Amino acid sequence: MEPIAVIMAGGLGLRLWPRSTERRPKQFVHVAGDGTLIQNTVMRLLPALPLERIFIVTTLELAPMVQDQLPMIPADNILCEPFGRNTAPCLALSTAMLRHRFGDETVCIALPSDHVIYNVREFQVVLDRACTAAETHDGIVTIGVSPTRPEPGFGYIQVGDDVDTDNPLLRGYVKSVTTFAEKPDVATAQRFIDAGDFVWNSGIFVARLGQLKASVDTHMPDHAPLFTMLDRHVGEESFIELTDMVYRQLRSVSFDKAVLEHAQNVIVVEGTFGWSDVGTWD
Repeated sequence: MEPIAVIMAGGLGLRLWPRSTERRPKQFVHVAGDGTLIQNTVMRLLPALPLERIFIVTTLELAPMVQDQLPMIPADNILCEPFGRNTAPCLALSTAMLRHRFGDETVCIALPSDHVIYNVREFQVVLDRACTAAETHDGIVTIGVSPTRPEPGFGYIQVGDDVDTDNPLLRGYVKSVTTFAEKPDVATAQRFIDAGDFVWNSGIFVARLGQLKASVDTHMPDHAPLFTMLDRHVGEESFIELTDMVYRQLRSVSFDKAVLEHAQNVIVVEGTFGWSDVGTWD
């Protein structure tokens, strides 16, 4: 079954001020490459996915800018949050909406809209590998990037042993996850590099929609009942009003902190493509 992609585009990118502002966050500006960051993100997916299977999640305020920069994306594929609550609520809402269109077994690629990636062909190979792993893995597949320096501005993943697989295309490429480490100081980052078993956390992960829902239910017990209620009203006239009500009860939390750091069923596929989240000018 062909996967779908969810591009998260509701962030404000305030650390890249003054280029990035609340009215025009960094995903909508030119930083590297021919297009804006969000345009480049879509273009990297197009060889593998048709436009109708690419979805953009953003806020109501930023939705017109998405439509302006990505006129080729179908209007129904722009999913709107009332306002931003970080990536965990963003993906919980997306999962609730997309399960109704595609079912639990569809593989979903979740990725930020505001990263820079070089060696796009290598990225596409790694992404295809992660999608293949997600088809049978009962959990979440993360994408790690081989570190090239002790960067304190990135998150890290400590990788473990190879994951057993019957698929020869995956053998030796999929590892277990030992732990996640948030942005360290330079000395700690250097220790990670020296240890040789850490990769940068790219913020890109892949899972079947049913697995994403199960992860929210298990690791976000304060949020899960609210999204279960929303799930029952997808497609109804009341959905927009209910979503606004639900979002006012949510805490702002990243998917990494809410789910990935606690889940026991996370694996990693490592890539050697050039990558940066361009979070700061440094």
